[in-house]
Amino acid sequence: MAAFKIFRKFADLLDRSTVDLPAINTPLADALAAKAASADLSTVATSGSYADLSGTPTVPTTVAELTDRTTYDFATLNTPLADALAGKATAAQGALADSAVQEGDSPSFVDIDATGKVTAGRGEFLGNVGVGTSPHASHPLKLLSTTQGRGLIIRETDDGNDAVSVLGYNGGGTLSIKTSGSNTFYVDGTSSVGNAYFNNSGKFGIGTTSPAEKLDVAGNIKASGTVTAAGATFNGLVSQTGLGGSTYFGEGAGVADDLSSNNNVGIGFEALTSNTTGSSNTASGYRSLYGNTTGNNNTASGFLSLFSNITGNYNTASGRDSLISNNTGNYNTANGYQALYANTTGGNNTASGSSAGRFIADGTTANQTSGTSVYLGANTKPLANGDANEIVIGYNAIGAGSNSVVLGNDSITKTVLRGDVETNGTVTTGAYTVATLPTPATGMRCYVTDSNRSASTHFGSTVIAAGGGTEYVVPVFYDGTNWIIA
Repeated sequence: MAAFKIFRKFADLLDRSTVDLPAINTPLADALAAKAASADLSTVATSGSYADLSGTPTVPTTVAELTDRTTYDFATLNTPLADALAGKATAAQGALADSAVQEGDSPSFVDIDATGKVTAGRGEFLGNVGVGTSPHASHPLKLLSTTQGRGLIIRETDDGNDAVSVLGYNGGGTLSIKTSGSNTFYVDGTSSVGNAYFNNSGKFGIGTTSPAEKLDVAGNIKASGTVTAAGATFNGLVSQTGLGGSTYFGEGAGVADDLSSNNNVGIGFEALTSNTTGSSNTASGYRSLYGNTTGNNNTASGFLSLFSNITGNYNTASGRDSLISNNTGNYNTANGYQALYANTTGGNNTASGSSAGRFIADGTTANQTSGTSVYLGANTKPLANGDANEIVIGYNAIGAGSNSVVLGNDSITKTVLRGDVETNGTVTTGAYTVATLPTPATGMRCYVTDSNRSASTHFGSTVIAAGGGTEYVVPVFYDGTNWIIA
């Protein structure tokens, strides 16, 4: 939109190629030029502002002022000039005559002194603007700074805190957006690749200009709070610090630990989740050692292994549900699915095999308190709950009670022992009639149920069958030649 220009600065008065002085009146221009050369212009030698001239008539600079003849000395300016200016101001093309800078219905002016400083004004620039350089042909605003650290700063108040600042020099620079003096967004481009980068695919890179993911960081990441992710891939060392020597990995793992040098390892969903001060525990698997609070030196591997342990110490459980019910028992070792499943307070037990030591002889009652016992084989059972020093070996074998050893289940038909067999007690073997004595081997012992004891009264006598009369059951021994009474 076209607009004529009204002089507002002393420099304009001397620029006859820009300001239409003939329309103003040559005598007036000559008088002003003479005034400009007088000595009293020393105060405006650098600013050139007409307002700083002394003893000069007030010159209107807005549309409103042009129509206010009571305020301004139009006689000095020349009445035809005033009429011409007023008429021009009311013309359609004179709507912007007051300035090329406007803001709504409230015109205001930009005042730039000889140093280039903007001292007042606000509004809308019509056209492209250059600051420190010529306006760019395609961009509304172009800023040029040849001094390092200078650029664009936007402030709400001049308190030294920038709301938005863009500072740059020689290929580097920074962009910051702040609130109350603190950076809320900051991009530093002082290095060759820059420190932060957005691309048009919605990916953000830090330390890289070619981010491959929504967030791509070339360097270390530090978080003081929780990091939540739907999935994670690690291609290098994963290090944890500040956990008192412990390592926890999995949702809810170790969340109650007081982190006082407990040196625990919890891997899996809610592994060691209740632990507070228990130390030197290792839990691997879903809710393994879930209930442990102060128990020490336990190792649990498998789904719900040692799940209920609270204060028990030195227990080892390997396999799903192994030692799942143990809470205060110590020094137990369970290996296999549901091995020592029901044990609660028993200690110093060893069980290996699926459900080893889980039930007592009836197959349904839980074995909860037995101690110092060994169960080797799937479904091995003590004779009764609470037995001690009971050794049961073999699939589905049932113990004979405290202080006993059982080898095999009831389906076993032969037990072979290689080498010498020594005992400090009684050896009981099967019973036979003389006619059915087994194929002998030197040293074999058994019982004869139909021996004629009257004919065999002492050791060394050959065993013979009863010929009528009383039959006796006597122990016999094969000496390599004969069965003799032992």
